[in-house]
Amino acid sequence: MWSAPRRQLKRNTLGGNLLNIIANDAQHQLTLSACPRSMLQYDAPSSSLELHAVGSIVAKGFPQMDSQEPKAIIQRYYEEIGNQRQLTVADEIIAPHFRLFPDSPPPHGPEGVKQFITWLCVNTFPDLHVTIEALIAEEEQVAAFVTLHATQTSPIDWLSGIGPIAATGKRFALREYVLWRVVGGKIVERMILADTWGVLQQLGVQLVLGAPAQEATR
Repeated sequence: MWSAPRRQLKRNTLGGNLLNIIANDAQHQLTLSACPRSMLQYDAPSSSLELHAVGSIVAKGFPQMDSQEPKAIIQRYYEEIGNQRQLTVADEIIAPHFRLFPDSPPPHGPEGVKQFITWLCVNTFPDLHVTIEALIAEEEQVAAFVTLHATQTSPIDWLSGIGPIAATGKRFALREYVLWRVVGGKIVERMILADTWGVLQQLGVQLVLGAPAQEATR
């Protein structure tokens, strides 16, 4: 949302449903070019005109107060911390109280992320690489669809209700759907849905639904 004195705003109709708005003051110029009317709402209070825009808008000379910063922070998490193993980046983008999982034991915050990435990406799956399939941001929330590619060279013994899975040496791809929340430039929360069942199928693991947990067979 951006407000400008009403007398400084000019409104031009560009035929059909397109609207071009130019707002000027002594130092800045903001241009919203060829925005469909359906994507722009405007109010005219007595002292100012408030513009509410939905979609991608190019603003020249004004701070980008939109969802691009949270989106860039989540991209840094996957690319710099996950893929490049630059663990110190966690100090810059992770909030002190952040937990990767609701039941994550201490330490929380940046140190918890560093320990998790070391365990997952250095010790357990050294060749793990994250591919960002999609990032969609709205204000402080970022929805991510990512795929984790790795080789199972270590036993898997941390899946609830499933016995240990011996190392297979097989490549697998794990799809994750994650909803992140970024506040003040720091990651404060995430919710995750992972396609664990798909990974078990790729590793050739046979499970019997309803059976007690025991060592998985291949």
